[in-house]
Amino acid sequence: MRNIPSSGLETETVTKRPLLLPDELSEVLVRHLDAACLLARRVLGDWALAEDAVQEACLRCIRHPPERRPEAETRGYFLRAVFHVAVGMKRSDVARRTREEKRAAGRDDTHSQPGSRLAKNELTSAAVRELDNLAPEMRAAVCLCVEQGQTVRDAARVLGVPHSTVQARVKRGLEQLRNALGAAGFAGVALPALAGLLRGTLRPKATAGLVASVKGLAASAAGKAALATAAATKGALALKTVTAVLVASAVAGIIVVSSGRHDGDMTDAFDFRDADARRECAMNYGGSEASERAVEASLVWLADHQEPDGRWSGLTEHGKHLHEGEGVAFGNGIDVGLTGLATLAFLGAGYTHETGRHTETVSKAIQWLVSQQDMTEGEKTRGLVHLKKDDLAGGGATWPYREAGAYGHAIAGLALAEAYGMTKDGVLLRHVQAAVDQSVNVRQRPDSGWRYRPREGPDLSVTGWYVMQLKGAQAAGLRIDDRVFLGAMNAVNEVTDEEGRARYRITANDAQARTYTPCMTSIGMACRAFMGARSRDPMLRGGAEYLGRYLPRWDASEYPADIPKPGAKGFYYWHWGTAAMFQVGGDAWREWNGVTRDMLVKNQRAAADGPDLDGSWDPGSGTSRVLSTALGALCLEVYYRYPRIP
Repeated sequence: MRNIPSSGLETETVTKRPLLLPDELSEVLVRHLDAACLLARRVLGDWALAEDAVQEACLRCIRHPPERRPEAETRGYFLRAVFHVAVGMKRSDVARRTREEKRAAGRDDTHSQPGSRLAKNELTSAAVRELDNLAPEMRAAVCLCVEQGQTVRDAARVLGVPHSTVQARVKRGLEQLRNALGAAGFAGVALPALAGLLRGTLRPKATAGLVASVKGLAASAAGKAALATAAATKGALALKTVTAVLVASAVAGIIVVSSGRHDGDMTDAFDFRDADARRECAMNYGGSEASERAVEASLVWLADHQEPDGRWSGLTEHGKHLHEGEGVAFGNGIDVGLTGLATLAFLGAGYTHETGRHTETVSKAIQWLVSQQDMTEGEKTRGLVHLKKDDLAGGGATWPYREAGAYGHAIAGLALAEAYGMTKDGVLLRHVQAAVDQSVNVRQRPDSGWRYRPREGPDLSVTGWYVMQLKGAQAAGLRIDDRVFLGAMNAVNEVTDEEGRARYRITANDAQARTYTPCMTSIGMACRAFMGARSRDPMLRGGAEYLGRYLPRWDASEYPADIPKPGAKGFYYWHWGTAAMFQVGGDAWREWNGVTRDMLVKNQRAAADGPDLDGSWDPGSGTSRVLSTALGALCLEVYYRYPRIP
């Protein structure tokens, strides 16, 4: 019998490296979440699914922690887990159906923003779309080596394949991309240029919800380990420690967002409001020459009906050019909100206090809004924009926390933020920041939304305006803590059912306030979209299907008989519904837009109705012509007011 040499292992003790502890591992995972999200997104083609894959991979890593090795190896361990989870999801029947729906929707009206000056952006958008159509393994290789700039060796370690396989996948992937771009009208793109185009096109920041979830998983794992130790020792001190850890875990898990990315890409939000880009966007996204004329006519009416001090008034007996039956129940208290909405209508069409033919009107409006803001240091109301004195009704002081004041502050704050974002007027910055601080630090309920009083249990209608104010401020360049939007998403989720329908609030005594309605659904959809949900989000799609059953009707009696009451069937519903459906896109948007655009153009008052009415829209009972005209203009400006979030 042949003697086999000893391996030397018979008597040698094999020393295993210690495993990473949950809190140590969570810190490593959090540092590499951005790369993990990008990798999963490239495999799955959907941000919400990508976050699900990353969370599952984190859970697997925490349940089966790696040995304590250099961080680069731990990163590879984590990304390898992400890749395998994502590929498994992609190959499932549900994931395949999602991909097919996404490809079908990729050929609807969600084109790049028009304009010759955006040619590079169009090419980039086309490249990103075509990259999503590559096979998952090929997408992952391009993502790691081209977009993230990792070495072939590191990518091979993550993907678990030889170096040569990674190189071949990258080369084939880029060649397929170039061919697809050529077929789409972008011929002659060289491979190095294509690689440079992709590098940095998609640099996501892992959402705070995902970070919190990973830390919560780690805290939970640490808590379970501590619980086992406590049970063994029966030590009171150990049990106290366990309780603290598990409470921290619960807190970390409170703010997880359920609908994908919450941050929302508002980059260059105001870039498409100048005359040339505005017209091209309107023609590209469903506007018309008639709708653009309607916008201009409405702005002329608003300019003609501005009060001498710069506001627009809602007080029937003192308002300028009001007609019988008009005026708002809140009287002068709504002036801040009305002035904010009218100002937003001018800004949405590209007119600021520095440029355009309405500079005097916009300047007076902004000056009046600033004059109504409390800037007293140390006061709880600092930053609050509210009607300080009821000048048109005798000059008495007003209560800052009335119902109209809650809406007014958010709407005025949004108008100031947009004015600053469009002009970078340094004088406005401190006012915009103070309004944001008031909304976030004083008025928002912790981990939730907004209502009339500071930190009051939220309702969806008020919350919608605060989300828009803060997203507008973020688009203007101000820093907003992620936890603000996580709380807002919690508030939206609380009142939204599994079909995407939403209601006013959950704690109301009034049964009607707890009824799901198209108006509240549209507000919830808009919040969800601007906080980062993609157009294929199931909640957005479900909401769009629901709104499609209640398309706008000028005559309220023409709505389907089963429309929930209160249905808020007028301009308020049309404004929010138009903003939401534009973000959804596709057939749902085309149907909504065709009905809404033509209805507004047809029913706008004309010169034959006299100068007091020409360019306005008739309000509903108990509301203001200023309100209906401003909201009507905003509906018709949707094509260029904010870019569509992909």
